[in-house]
Amino acid sequence: MVADLQSTAEAEQDIDEWRRTGIFPFPELRLRPEPQWHLLSATDLRLVHHVASVSTDMQLKGYGHCTIWTAQIPTFLSIASSYEFVMSSILAFSATHLAWLTGSSETDNLAYHHRGVALKGLQEAIGSFSRQSSDAVLASSILLSWQATEWRSWASLMQGTFTVINAMQPWKEESRFLSFIDEHLTLPSPQVSSLAPATAYNSEDSPILGRAYEAIVRIHPFIISIEDGSRRAEELMAFLQDLRGVHAPTSEQLFEVLQPLRAWLFWLPTAMLESSQSDTLTMALLAQFYSTALAVDSLFPVLGGAYLGSLSTAPIEEIDRILYGRQVHNPYDEEVRIALSMMDFPREMVLTFRDRLGYQGQHFEAATTQSSPYQFHGLSLGSKSTTPGSSNEPSSGYSHSLEDLSIAAPQLQSHYAEFSPRPSIRGLEERTFAGFGVAGNSPAYSPGFVDEEQYSNFGDPSWGYNGGFVAPTLWT
Repeated sequence: MVADLQSTAEAEQDIDEWRRTGIFPFPELRLRPEPQWHLLSATDLRLVHHVASVSTDMQLKGYGHCTIWTAQIPTFLSIASSYEFVMSSILAFSATHLAWLTGSSETDNLAYHHRGVALKGLQEAIGSFSRQSSDAVLASSILLSWQATEWRSWASLMQGTFTVINAMQPWKEESRFLSFIDEHLTLPSPQVSSLAPATAYNSEDSPILGRAYEAIVRIHPFIISIEDGSRRAEELMAFLQDLRGVHAPTSEQLFEVLQPLRAWLFWLPTAMLESSQSDTLTMALLAQFYSTALAVDSLFPVLGGAYLGSLSTAPIEEIDRILYGRQVHNPYDEEVRIALSMMDFPREMVLTFRDRLGYQGQHFEAATTQSSPYQFHGLSLGSKSTTPGSSNEPSSGYSHSLEDLSIAAPQLQSHYAEFSPRPSIRGLEERTFAGFGVAGNSPAYSPGFVDEEQYSNFGDPSWGYNGGFVAPTLWT
């Protein structure tokens, strides 16, 4: 069977013209330099077209920084102009997104293939790691970590990423990933071991999940007009309900339990913002998913803030900034007023996350601050960026020489050694790499509808949720 790439007549026309002329169909992304498109197959061009079209659509609508990844695509594609393994990482990421949208196991196998190619290239780049290639190594590491569905793979990639970040300190000001580097310097590196138990809920922090649930219950009456809004809110509440039964999991078990939430963080914002007719309330609803991730992150220090927390702060801030801007423009808009009231819990979670990780002195002022100094969307705006593949001689101001990186390369290789492109998802354990054969189901997450009865016991005081809202009336 053929992978489902959601091709449309318009997309096929774009790609045909693209192959004929070599002109990238999305000039709005301003790629500098552009990859050599003629080296890509028609299928690969379709994968690039997919992420580029989503990125363009989100940014033209003003949503680019309300998502984790859409504003970063131009940076990744520009770096891929000189590094094939970065392009393979992008192709894998695009196919992973399409697999989630379509539920196609063939498309997931395509993603698996490109991840394997990307990993091989990344390992080779690590062996010759240098100042010139450091952004490419970091870009590929980020993209692959976003796709990891197994604890040891993700932890290994993140350990490698932290090693790259440390090696880049002498020239980090030149990197396109300066904000990412600065933020991740405050995060602890995760441990690869999957056998040690993750920190269980403690009496001080566990009520936070009850408060996350309560926040969703509060907003439910206001989002019923949003296409798919009620279903998504109920899915998130069901996730929190299920998480209640998780006690002292190993890191590996915890990682698997949290996969649906992480998948929502990456893929749900673009899906809902593309189709929504009421983007004001949709953004406020999406902020609940991000704030839930911050709440969960606070309960499990083993995640180190990098798995959920660092992905979620900047989108919340951007959503809040947009909503405040709309209030200033139209102070009597009732929908904006409601949406801003829905942001109370997300704002609190951002402050809590930053305080926990030592961001003292940084204040969250969405109404007046245009951007955060600790934002993931700084990826595409790095200062003093240089063209990948160009010659970058060390400045006399740096105390470290390029020869020092001969020590970094073996460390990088050892950290990345655990990563596998194969996701450990039930039903996808048997694959044939070359032929894209498949057995089982797609790992794309498609959570089912929620059974309303499962909410009947959610007022358990051990959750810190003592009622005050009559949940059953929300589903009448």
